[in-house]
Amino acid sequence: MQQLDIGRLNSPPASRRLRLQMIARLALPITGGMLSQSLINLVDTAMIGRLGEVQLAAVATANYAIFVCFALISGLSVAVQSSVARDCGAGRRNKLLDPVGKGIRLAFVAGIPITILLVLFSPYLVRLFDISPEVADYAAEYFQLRIISLPAGMMLLTYRGFWNGCRHPMSYLKILVGVHIINALLSYQLIFGIGNFAGIGLAGAAAGTVIAMYCGVLANTLQVKRFSNHHDLHLKTPGTTHSKPLIRKAWPDSAQQTLFALGTALLFWLIAWISSEAMAISHILVNISLLLILPGIGLGMAATTLINQALGANQTEQAFRWGLEVVMVAVIVLTILSLPLIVFPELVLSLFLPSTSPLIEQARLPLQLVGIGMIVDSAALVLTQALLGTGSNKTVMILRISTLWLIGLPLTALAVGGFQYGLIAVWIIQVGQRALASLACLVIWYNRRWIQQAGGSRE
Repeated sequence: MQQLDIGRLNSPPASRRLRLQMIARLALPITGGMLSQSLINLVDTAMIGRLGEVQLAAVATANYAIFVCFALISGLSVAVQSSVARDCGAGRRNKLLDPVGKGIRLAFVAGIPITILLVLFSPYLVRLFDISPEVADYAAEYFQLRIISLPAGMMLLTYRGFWNGCRHPMSYLKILVGVHIINALLSYQLIFGIGNFAGIGLAGAAAGTVIAMYCGVLANTLQVKRFSNHHDLHLKTPGTTHSKPLIRKAWPDSAQQTLFALGTALLFWLIAWISSEAMAISHILVNISLLLILPGIGLGMAATTLINQALGANQTEQAFRWGLEVVMVAVIVLTILSLPLIVFPELVLSLFLPSTSPLIEQARLPLQLVGIGMIVDSAALVLTQALLGTGSNKTVMILRISTLWLIGLPLTALAVGGFQYGLIAVWIIQVGQRALASLACLVIWYNRRWIQQAGGSRE
């Protein structure tokens, strides 16, 4: 196991090549973990699709509700990561595991009661969607089982934050890959059966995921215990540590992630005003976007660790430089990934649509705009994560909510509903919204007020 050398962590390399290697060592495993989650979602969809269209529609409905529920706790990861990285940079070895204890306590104290309420009210929640009674019944069944994994999700976010914060993202990635393998194998057997076991259909898909996630919690717990023993660290029990400081760090990111999820749903509702073809095209474009932003988010999480370790060591200029260097890496990476969308849009679209489909011509320019939007979004993807880690949570929340809910969505509603513009106008607005967010993040980063907020966010 890699030795935890606090002195080495406090001394950033002077060589640009070594600094880039450090960024890559952090960002690649983090991005790989998120990419593996996207791939396993495709595998789950393929298995459930064999059960029928009704079951597939039910899972799509339930998964969106689950996505919103998990968005409510998503801020836990960056809160733990920034705390661990700050303590690591300051050389406070005795406090490295404190955020883990707080996250576990939160999973028990808040996660379990919330889960019970969601299970009890799941039939009413899924009926908020405009779906048939048959689909609603299947969706409620899937949601009731799947949401049992919420406390596990909170603990996994805690462990992810810990491993990323102390520069061991590969430890989390290895466990996550194992979780995905268990999920795929177990879900297949529970859905379709094996031997004398006939399978339980849709409920099997949910049960497989729940079991796999709790296996991930167990594996992470054992790995953290091994890590703490190796480095002579001490984990406080959940009952002896208070979670309020962690909640203060986590809630703004959780709030804006939830509003982002709701905003995405509203965007699709607005696009539905144009045509069903526009909805189909937008579904493809959004999924491509969600895949391409993963490296940007991974780089942002890497920046969170590097910046907070520098701040913990009182190296504010290094923290400032880390943010800008990671932004430059993100611009290069996202430009390379976006070039096929801009230069060969028809070829990319042919992967999702028949080559003779008339939708390819309709989607060509919007896809090119998606590629441009990815590039201009680079600074926002990195610096929002970095600012969250420095304690500028409310600043990020206000920025994201204002660009989406006060600018992006109202302009989209005006363009589609008022002026009867089509899909091209929608994605032009998306590019403008992302450019504005990136510009705002750069202005905030350069004025350096986040350094003062970072000092005030120490526990």
